[in-house]
Amino acid sequence: MAGANDTPPEDHPAVASGTSAGRTSEAPVVPTARVALPSVDLSATRESLAVFSSLMERVEAQADLSDDHAILQQAYRDQVARADRFEADLNAAYAAASPYVLHCQHQYDFLFRRYQETRQMAADFETAVRERLDNSHEIAAMRDRLRVAEEVLAEETTRLQAEIADLTRRLADAESPAAKRQPQGSARRLATLQEGLDQAIADRDRVALDLAEANKNLACIGGRDISTARSERASRATRI
Repeated sequence: MAGANDTPPEDHPAVASGTSAGRTSEAPVVPTARVALPSVDLSATRESLAVFSSLMERVEAQADLSDDHAILQQAYRDQVARADRFEADLNAAYAAASPYVLHCQHQYDFLFRRYQETRQMAADFETAVRERLDNSHEIAAMRDRLRVAEEVLAEETTRLQAEIADLTRRLADAESPAAKRQPQGSARRLATLQEGLDQAIADRDRVALDLAEANKNLACIGGRDISTARSERASRATRI
């Protein structure tokens, strides 16, 4: 610093020469100062520059990270907003589809009940078919027995008709004037014939009644089976 304020003695005459410049019009002389620069440690300077460069890189990296963080925060907020919109759309769609879903569920429950009822009806029909097959065999056997009984009763009726005709003829012969002139035993014989005729007529009526009852039972069995099948079919059709 002392060198900056101290001027060599030879530089002072320049002032005098400057005063005489107005007289002589010579070019001015610029004074020069000699400064003594301190010595510089180059290795320390290089290390300082390296540290400064590293700090600058870190600052730049921090700035980049801050920018990336801000970008990610904005992207996160955008995604949250988008998720909120999606959730709102989903809730709106669910609210709009809820009546249709309830209707479909109701229809499904109704059709499922119909399906269960149909399965039960199918099982009932299968059981009824088995019963009808069993009943048809029983009815066929009963018809065969009734047919045989009808034939037996018809034969018995024919026999009784013939017996009645014979007894009637014999009774007529016994009641004729010629028979009345016979001894007392003819009256007893006439009473026996009359009794036999009455018994034959009663047997004939009983056989005819049995035959009519057998025919009635046969007709009732067939009609009851048909009417039962029709009523069950109608009731099941109504349930369907």
